[in-house]
Amino acid sequence: MHRGVWQTPTNLEDHHGDKTVVDACHAGLFSMNYAERRTDILTRTESILEAIKPGATQCLFINCFSQNGPGFQCAGFEGTAVSRAIAATRGSLRCLSLTESQVCKSDVEALMAGGGDDGEGKEGKEGKDGKDGGGGGEGCTDLRGFMISQCNNSSTDPLTDEAMAAMLRSPAGRKLRWLWVDIR
Repeated sequence: MHRGVWQTPTNLEDHHGDKTVVDACHAGLFSMNYAERRTDILTRTESILEAIKPGATQCLFINCFSQNGPGFQCAGFEGTAVSRAIAATRGSLRCLSLTESQVCKSDVEALMAGGGDDGEGKEGKEGKDGKDGGGGGEGCTDLRGFMISQCNNSSTDPLTDEAMAAMLRSPAGRKLRWLWVDIR
């Protein structure tokens, strides 16, 4: 019997100063709340957006980013955060991983070239909070990997099969090498 193992020339443990990776899956972003018998997630929308380097961020890893989840609460969650973060990369995103988070249609639309465009070439729509709603940018035409694992679908902007199919047919989906979708 033969076994093959593909090993990368690097690992994610040596990316401390790497501006191409935004990793919000870190034990330091969790705080046990024993009184409430839950884990409080310290990740905030502003922190994710501040960590994005337009045109340079290639990987975005987000964990437990939802208002509430099984055994956790994230007070810093905003529904438009992921789509705004994707748009802020200005198309440089190559890997997006959402685990135990909320996923919505606008997140997938933000991955597409011109995703969220109003059809008149206007980009960067503002959300209800007055910030960029993730509706512009170049789209992520070099996207190689996309994972939605153990995520909840948004009740106000649910991800649909049609939206996923559109993303897979768009320039954002053409270079995908791996896709994992597991929505609760």
